[in-house]
Amino acid sequence: MINAFEDDRVYISTKWFMDLIQQRGLRVKHLIRVIHRTTSTAHYVVLLSDGRYLCDCCMGTNLGLTCRHFFTLWIAIQDLPFHLSLIRARWYQNPDVDLGTIPAVTKQRAIQRDHIRIDFARIPNPDFGLTSPLKLTKEPTLSKKSSSATETLPARDVFHEIQSSLRPLLNGVETREQVDELLSSLGEIMYGMTFCN
Repeated sequence: MINAFEDDRVYISTKWFMDLIQQRGLRVKHLIRVIHRTTSTAHYVVLLSDGRYLCDCCMGTNLGLTCRHFFTLWIAIQDLPFHLSLIRARWYQNPDVDLGTIPAVTKQRAIQRDHIRIDFARIPNPDFGLTSPLKLTKEPTLSKKSSSATETLPARDVFHEIQSSLRPLLNGVETREQVDELLSSLGEIMYGMTFCN
């Protein structure tokens, strides 16, 4: 499935989104809900402590382009910086440009380097996937369940929660034999759960 980012109702679940951020050891500075005025579609934008951002639409992570939800915040929040480093180098006319020489801008003005909020020292060179803060930096941990046992969950939340929990099991699975072993182990777990109930 290809997402052309035309349908603003597409997003990943907030629970899974926050689990991914926590698993990678990223520090959240602000979590902001952006609501579309005419459709009432909501998206969550996370501003990270190092000046990068993540949005649950995943446009920045998947395409390397800054999404409209960030720009909505950029227009609304005074002194929220935008820097070219938020766009992946593959979109630049000159991918070798020294981003450290280009000032960040707010809606009102350019920000001098000594007043900038984006920490260039912590952001890798654009050639290494600059706008992909979800790159795994530490081992994932399983999320804690917060809903009651009898609560019916939306299908999207169930899917993302299960995907988030099963992802560590899939590390290193590459061959048919490994897939078969994993499926057999999962089958034994399911059989044991059915037998115990």
